[in-house]
Order: sequence, then structure tokens, then C-alpha cells
Amino acid sequence: MVILWMYLWWMDGLLSLVPLLLNMFMPLLSLSVMAPAFLTVTKGLCEATEKAIAKNEDAKKFKLGDPKTYHYLNQTNCYEVANVDDAREYLETRNAMDIVGISQDKQMHDAIFRVVATILHLGNIDFVKRNEIDSSKLKDEKAHYHLQTDAELLMCDEKALEDSLCKRVIVTPDENITKPLDPASAVTSRDALAKTIYSRLFDW
Repeated sequence: MVILWMYLWWMDGLLSLVPLLLNMFMPLLSLSVMAPAFLTVTKGLCEATEKAIAKNEDAKKFKLGDPKTYHYLNQTNCYEVANVDDAREYLETRNAMDIVGISQDKQMHDAIFRVVATILHLGNIDFVKRNEIDSSKLKDEKAHYHLQTDAELLMCDEKALEDSLCKRVIVTPDENITKPLDPASAVTSRDALAKTIYSRLFDW
């Protein structure tokens, strides 16, 4: 009987502490519930800011637009990968390059990203047949825009770049012979140049 009375007294005292305990720990419980939401909001804000930086600064600098508009990117019709944030990955890559000793200046001005942009623009240079047999020229103003952009990015002469795509130089012991290329051969020349430039990214 005494044991039962002591047990009831102990339970009554414990129950009386419940409101006090709730008042003590409710702020902590509230913080633990709010923390994930707070982190989600701030993370989303950071990602939005990073996307804006990647889109508005670098894309404009290299005259890049929608990935769907580039020949080298739109062949598979796959532009997004589930759970992959391209803008964040891009900025993390730039940060990683800083860590290994490639400065922002070297990234932007010593042609790493400049070359990648050049390759994308190269793929959009299309050709049509000239009146002359087995010769080609730029297809339209769009092709000329991408050629002009490539010349700016590569810091080379625009006409020389066009000739290198539309013509072939045959070296002989006596002289150099310039031979025009038809549109299909010009495209092959364009793709070969893009592949060569891309491979040089990994040779230095």
C-alpha cells in the first residue's frame, strides 16, 4: 500500500513537470524544425545568385546563349541531367581551378573558357555552295556572326579564319596551292579544327 502511494505521488510530480519541460524545450524544438527550412531558403537564394552570375557575366562575355541553339550540344536533345545543377557545377569547377593554382585571370584570359566558347561557336558556322565548282561560303548572317565571334575569341583575323575553313592549302616543293572546299568538306574542316582546339586544352 505504501509502495503504491509512493508510486502515485511520483507520477503526479512527474506529470506536473510536463508543462515546465515543454516551456523549456519548445524553443529548441522550434529551432530544430525551422533550421531545415531556413537552410533550404538560403541555399536556394545562393543557387539563384550563382545562376545569375554564371548567366549574366560569363555567358555575355563569351556571347553564349541557350544550349539548344548550338550544333555540338543539340544532337542528342539532352540538355539537363536529373539532380545536377549546371550553374553550380560550373562555379565549383572555377573554384577548384583556383585551388590548384589556376587564377581567375588565367581562367578567363588564357583561353580555358574562351576556347570552350570558341568550339561552341565553331559548330554553328554553316556553309553553302558558291557559284564556282567545289567551293563554299558562309551560309547566312548567323554563320557570319559565329565566325566573327570566333575570330574575336581566338584573337585572329576573321578573313584568315574563314579561308582556313573554306579552303585547303596544298604544300608542294615549288609552291603552295590553295584549293577551295565544297560545303561538306568545309564542315569536315570546321569539325577537325574544333577537335584540335579541344584536344589542346589538355596538352598544356
